[in-house]
Amino acid sequence: MLMELVKQASFNADRPAIYHYRTSDGLEVDAVIERRGGPVCAVEVKAAATLTSRDSRGLRSLADTLGDDFGAGVVLHGGSEAARLAPKIWALPLSALWAPAENQPSSG
Repeated sequence: MLMELVKQASFNADRPAIYHYRTSDGLEVDAVIERRGGPVCAVEVKAAATLTSRDSRGLRSLADTLGDDFGAGVVLHGGSEAARLAPKIWALPLSALWAPAENQPSSG
């Protein structure tokens, strides 16, 4: 997944930087996407079909660290439900990447 993001970023004139985030406490985010002058977005990927609050801990840590510079975070997962996990953080099924917009799950 990370290599696909890197490939897609190379097509963008702004060439956003893509990083891995890890705290000294072991919290991680798979991909942190930073575009010059824009908000930082982040992606965490989980194979599980169901999520727990632990699955967004890294994203929440990053959001707290960045404050207003944090634009959005998403946990992509193997399930079928979309949900808002925290301010600016959502869970989306991996299948949402390939579904037309009109077929996207609603997050309520």
